[in-house]
Amino acid sequence: MSQPNYDDTDRRLMGALQAVDVPADLQSRLERSLQVAQQQELLESPFVAQKSPAACRAVSPLWNRRNAIVAAVAAGLGGIVLGYRQLTQPLSQAGLAQSTQSLLDQLKRTEWQKLTAAEAVAIKRSLQDIGFLSQVRGVSLMGFSQLQPPRNIQDATAYDFGSEMVLFDLTIERGVQRVSHSLCELAWSRSDTIAYAMCSGQRTLVFAGPASIRQKNILPAQTT
Repeated sequence: MSQPNYDDTDRRLMGALQAVDVPADLQSRLERSLQVAQQQELLESPFVAQKSPAACRAVSPLWNRRNAIVAAVAAGLGGIVLGYRQLTQPLSQAGLAQSTQSLLDQLKRTEWQKLTAAEAVAIKRSLQDIGFLSQVRGVSLMGFSQLQPPRNIQDATAYDFGSEMVLFDLTIERGVQRVSHSLCELAWSRSDTIAYAMCSGQRTLVFAGPASIRQKNILPAQTT
């Protein structure tokens, strides 16, 4: 399928729409407005003015049909608002932890690829620039694997540091809640595994490994 041919006006309009904040009470306000319009139309109906048994029978399907329209519109608007918020708000730490566990499971079916000397140097420089290697000590880069990203993540690469330690280099365009340049421990449901996360723009790093690495002087004291 060919990509849409956007011009400058299209891009300005899309940018303006994306920049608009969605009020927290938007859905309830829209529902109230729909109900008011529905009631006003029903009161103005000639069937109601006649107030006969036949009129009541005629009003009933009219009322049901209007209720169905209101319900459908409100549900659609609610879905739009919810979808907008899910796509624009930062990913929660719980969501990041869930995605990381999914990636760990995926690694069980994935083979590590070897790095050339030039690739290893470039990756280490990148990890140094983002501040990761100044917080994690005594690790050796041994290989990589390009993974299928979960739905909340746009791109996912894993780096093998040996001894069951792995670094996930993720692209998350909306960022992660309360994750900054310093490694912070994620709430984790696996007692045998721990994970630490840090962010820089749209790039998120998650360092995971056996719980025993806490005693190996790999992580700085302030992250434990």
